[in-house]
Amino acid sequence: SFKAYSRCTERFVTESLKTLPYLDSDVHRELKQCVSRTMESARLIFASPEPVMCDFIQAIFSKRLKDLVANRFRQVDPNDRTAYLKVLESVHQENRRACDDLAELHLGVDLAKLSHTLFLPYLSGYFQVERENLNERCQMVLDSITRSRGMWRRKEASVLLFLARDVLQQQQVGPHNLLQHIFSGASEEQGAGRVLLCGLSVANIVAEVSQSCSRCRHLSQSSEFFQRAKELADIFFRYIYDEHVTYGLRLAALGLPQTDEVAQRPNLSFLEAVRESQYDFSSVREQVQERRRAISCGLEAQIQQGLERTLAAIVGHVRHLLNSEQKAADFRPPIGGSDGGASISGGATHACAQVCAYISGHVVGRLAFLDGKNGQLFRDELGIRLYRCLVEHLHKFKYSLSGGLQALCDLTEYMACLKPVRHSGFLVDGHDLYDVLCKLLNLLVIQPANLHDICEEESLRSLSREVKQSFIMLRTDSGSAEVKAAGEMSGGQMSGGEMSPRANVPEGKCPEGKCPEGKCPEGKCPEANAGGKMPEGKCL
Repeated sequence: SFKAYSRCTERFVTESLKTLPYLDSDVHRELKQCVSRTMESARLIFASPEPVMCDFIQAIFSKRLKDLVANRFRQVDPNDRTAYLKVLESVHQENRRACDDLAELHLGVDLAKLSHTLFLPYLSGYFQVERENLNERCQMVLDSITRSRGMWRRKEASVLLFLARDVLQQQQVGPHNLLQHIFSGASEEQGAGRVLLCGLSVANIVAEVSQSCSRCRHLSQSSEFFQRAKELADIFFRYIYDEHVTYGLRLAALGLPQTDEVAQRPNLSFLEAVRESQYDFSSVREQVQERRRAISCGLEAQIQQGLERTLAAIVGHVRHLLNSEQKAADFRPPIGGSDGGASISGGATHACAQVCAYISGHVVGRLAFLDGKNGQLFRDELGIRLYRCLVEHLHKFKYSLSGGLQALCDLTEYMACLKPVRHSGFLVDGHDLYDVLCKLLNLLVIQPANLHDICEEESLRSLSREVKQSFIMLRTDSGSAEVKAAGEMSGGQMSGGEMSPRANVPEGKCPEGKCPEGKCPEGKCPEANAGGKMPEGKCL
């Protein structure tokens, strides 16, 4: 609040800048430590240290780091594009790592904007330099192979002229015998040496393009990268196809005679050129496919991980809504009717309405973003998981007669809103899972005398006895003699298929009471663990 406050902050920033490392090579590495120490000092000196630290960070970028970057580029020959690009990538990466470290201090400064301003003079013309450098490097690769064969690369129009001059100087032959000498059988070894196709050229060009693409990814904005990567790919294919393979094949083909009758042995080096061209293309195709497979596998793994987390998030939120909004009184209302519960209102419970609103309003519409195999698998898995979630939720309550009717009402609403994620594969012995669940919920509302008949219906006949009894035990009158008797009669075929994620049997207990102390002794049951306990109450 005093008049010299601004001068005080300026002096603090100036003196703090002097604490930065003197050597440029140490600045980025030690920047976080220096800023952290300065932050501690600012908190002790100023009542509001945040604005002071913002001024300090801006001064670091506008003064110290700006001078550092300029010094690094002054040491590079301006005509050496490769060295320039290497320095640009190196200092840019160092700055990015330093900014990542500073972000951990939560300074309240837009570090990305400061970095963009710092490198703007260098990045504005970066890609033009990158293109020129890649063209130059690829041309150097091809030229080096040509020189190693004792030749110099020329455009197609001047190939014959160049070869003529070469032969006239070295072999002293007449112009009329020029082509015959160049590609004659007498100089078969020399002709074969003029096959310029070489797998090493392809490998070196691939290495140059890979380096350029990697640098482009680091130095380009996300909005620019796709177009720039396409331009680099165009350069790659131009040098591989036009400048290397096509040029080499045409040069080799010049040695083939064009007359019907050939007096001297023809030069057959074109066959070698064919082999080399096929090898080069095979090498490029394998590298591209390998890279594509690696990218595809990585992308697929990320997608699958994201889809799995999305499924877990959707089901987790549905579970939260059910657990927080569903009340026991929804299915077992206070005594007020002849059935021991109040009559239902005819609509869904509040929890059911919340879940249906979430599924219909926030989930179903977004399923259109997924198409093809991913979309179908996602919808299938979502439908199965939501079904299991509902079954698990229904087993948490006891149901009066009106409560069972209310559960059936809710299930009808769930089936309607989940229709987009249900398909014909959700079957139990040919019956839709949700239809089977509806039949099981009928066990909550029918008269005890009819329980056995319902359990013997075709849709429930194949379910295990434990599954059916687990629903019968959810009735409020499950302890009555009539229900118990009906339950004992409602046996069914034991099925390996699982209808419900939980049975009404404690884990590790024998539901039939056939094992000592109700547990499966070790070694007696194939699925028993070391303690003799069985998952889901399974027992011989």
